[in-house]
Amino acid sequence: MERYISLSRAARLVGTTRTELQQRIQNGELQTFEGQLEMSELLRAYPDAQVEDNTMIERVERIMAEAVHKLPDDDTLPDARALHLRLGHLGQELAEAKASLCRYSWIIDEMSRLLDEAVEQGDTDLRALRDRFHRLLDDPSACPDFPKAAIARDRVLSVLEAHVRLLPSGHDYFVQGNESLLEAALKAGLAVDYGCSNGACGKCRARVVSGQVRQLRPHDHVFSEAEKLDGMILTCSYTPLTDVVLETAEAHGSADIPLQHIDARVRRFAMIDEHIGRLQLRTPRSRRLRFLAGQYAILKGSDRQGAAYSIASCPCDDMNLEFHVDMRLDTPLTRQLRDKPPATLHLEAPRGDFVLHDESEHSIIFVAWEAGFAPVKSLVEHAMQLEKAEDIHLFWAAPEGGHYLDNQCRAWDDALDNLYYHRLMAEAPSELDLRAFEVVETGLADHDLYVSGPEDFCERVTAHFTARGLPTAQVRCEPLRQGTTED
Repeated sequence: MERYISLSRAARLVGTTRTELQQRIQNGELQTFEGQLEMSELLRAYPDAQVEDNTMIERVERIMAEAVHKLPDDDTLPDARALHLRLGHLGQELAEAKASLCRYSWIIDEMSRLLDEAVEQGDTDLRALRDRFHRLLDDPSACPDFPKAAIARDRVLSVLEAHVRLLPSGHDYFVQGNESLLEAALKAGLAVDYGCSNGACGKCRARVVSGQVRQLRPHDHVFSEAEKLDGMILTCSYTPLTDVVLETAEAHGSADIPLQHIDARVRRFAMIDEHIGRLQLRTPRSRRLRFLAGQYAILKGSDRQGAAYSIASCPCDDMNLEFHVDMRLDTPLTRQLRDKPPATLHLEAPRGDFVLHDESEHSIIFVAWEAGFAPVKSLVEHAMQLEKAEDIHLFWAAPEGGHYLDNQCRAWDDALDNLYYHRLMAEAPSELDLRAFEVVETGLADHDLYVSGPEDFCERVTAHFTARGLPTAQVRCEPLRQGTTED
């Protein structure tokens, strides 16, 4: 009995990415049925996959976790109830497989008897077929090698983590341990609707189409009896017990996320190098900042003078926000940080549309000048979470000593086969040698370009790529935001 698995689980099983599988499907190397892959076909395409040895996969995941600054989660195993239910489903699946095996065995025995009777009665036309049939039964090596190890590993994965598919988008992700459906979706880089994250506002409502879920924590939002019967839940308060299909809303662009006003605590401010400081803010648990990677915030101190700074962290960690502050500039914020970092800062966010192209699976080119790396860092981490881009090229240009997070970029390059870091040197934006971009000047129609830096730098880089065939609709630029004032 053939087994079908989702692209996400198939990618984990053989240690590759969804993007590579999708590319092989587009090239006709792999066939799908209702969006899923046959296990045996997957193993034929990846004959060298070590499905029982996931050391390398774990190493890559560890490096990625460190590179993206994920907080380690000790509670990675499902609870007893989820394990019991998933093992029950596994037992039912095993019983069905055994029943199918018995049925097929009976069919084989019956066919063998009928062929033998036909040959004994003088039907010579069936003799060759009968002999071929018996040879297949007697010689196991004549049959395809069915991927027992892969099936076993897939079954273990299905017990340890639940697979969630979202409608109508078709996005999917995995939930480990006792994570809520919302927490796991954000970690996967998905822009699902939510508000307070503590069950009060009801903005993370979703309908369970199939599968079973369990309530993790009580919530104040009240559903009507009709909504309960329809399967409505809050994703911040529930975790899946089995694989689940949910119907829920998602943001498809910056216009889908409202402006929020939040007082955030200053967790830490420290210099990364002699010029750039890392400002880390923490929002209240009930007032997390919902934003898209690449957007910016207006930061206001006690004097309520606002200044714009790009958010340098990933939306997957919406309580802990990071900003890169150029301390060479004289702004209200730099003056406060030099004197004594304030206890809190007021956030007005998110703003801007320097975000990933919705649903694009193009390869990505990121170009940043010095502190313009901040929003690019957020976009890179988000692209890593989504695993949609075939290739990611990161060009970071700065004067000598200006690549203040160079080691982190190298970690990304080491951890990911499809991410390439290019460290460019120039004393000024106008002096950058654009020949450095020649490594990505073929097939530009299949690329998206994101440029962050001074306006003249963005214009120069954009003109370079569009002159070589990159469509202007696939370009997004972000001016350097380092304390620029806004209303």
